[in-house]
Amino acid sequence: MNAPESVSVIIPVFNSEHSIAACIDSVLAQTHPPGEIIVVNDGSTDDTDTILHAYGEKITTIRQRNQGQGAARNTGIRAATGDFIAFLDADDYWEPLFLERCVAFFRGHARAVAVLTGWTKIIDHSRREIVPPIMNSGSERPLHPMIISDFFRFWMEQDHVQTGAIMIRHDVIQEAGLQREDLRISQDLEYWMLIATYGKWGFIPEPLFVSNSRLNARRNWIDRYRTRRHLCPSVESWQERVVPRIPDREWHYFEGIRGRIAANFSHSKILSGSTDEAKDILKKYGNTMPVNLLTRLMRFGAGVGGPVWTGICQMIRIKEIVKGWKLQKIAAAS
Repeated sequence: MNAPESVSVIIPVFNSEHSIAACIDSVLAQTHPPGEIIVVNDGSTDDTDTILHAYGEKITTIRQRNQGQGAARNTGIRAATGDFIAFLDADDYWEPLFLERCVAFFRGHARAVAVLTGWTKIIDHSRREIVPPIMNSGSERPLHPMIISDFFRFWMEQDHVQTGAIMIRHDVIQEAGLQREDLRISQDLEYWMLIATYGKWGFIPEPLFVSNSRLNARRNWIDRYRTRRHLCPSVESWQERVVPRIPDREWHYFEGIRGRIAANFSHSKILSGSTDEAKDILKKYGNTMPVNLLTRLMRFGAGVGGPVWTGICQMIRIKEIVKGWKLQKIAAAS
């Protein structure tokens, strides 16, 4: 039986032989030892399983056919016995104080349902970015852990919530239910929204989670994203569980978050060849999408239609192919 305040760490892994050891080692190095480390091997075909076997009884390994991250996390949740659940993707890692800081927050905030921390994004060898923006805002930066009074507003303004930066009470997960396994894109974001409708979140203004976006992009980049893009759902399907639970006072902020999701879905639909669906998304949700070069281009093309829209979609696909070639070249050279 686990000791009080035990944490179940759940790591879904698929073909991550280059990063899974560093990920697991960062959990084993925590100053607050995890109660259990559950690694769900989601149908890996590389050398991942051999690496997991070397950890012996330090981890619990569960093997299943490939079903996606949501299904892998749910497998881990079903097996978890800790008071708290924390998720870490196989390409990322934690700083040593992550679990200690999160558990300490829950000790001092008995009614909080979840807590998230600041994080570091590795961009390349020389560049790292501390997220969210509020942590770089000088006098406005929070100095101490706090309860987020308006979670949806904080999320919309900071664009910050990341899987590896989160810890959730196990009993809240039992009440809210599992992640949606039918969603292969943004299923984690849908779930954090759902959890937020069950109570207050906390924020710890320390960069305790590290997202290795550089590694994420390089390793098997094309193969990883091709399947997800072809399985991209409609925005209506993605939001159906959450929308009935959003309070009226939060609706404006929810729309802002959904606008980011819609922009991503439209882009994914273009890349998968579903251009009519992409256009529909742009027409329905374009006004709430973030304003940047890509969304301006997509919205312009959808508005004009015809050969202009076709040409813009083709240009976006070519750009993505070139990006893939560059990343593969970097990976081959490293």
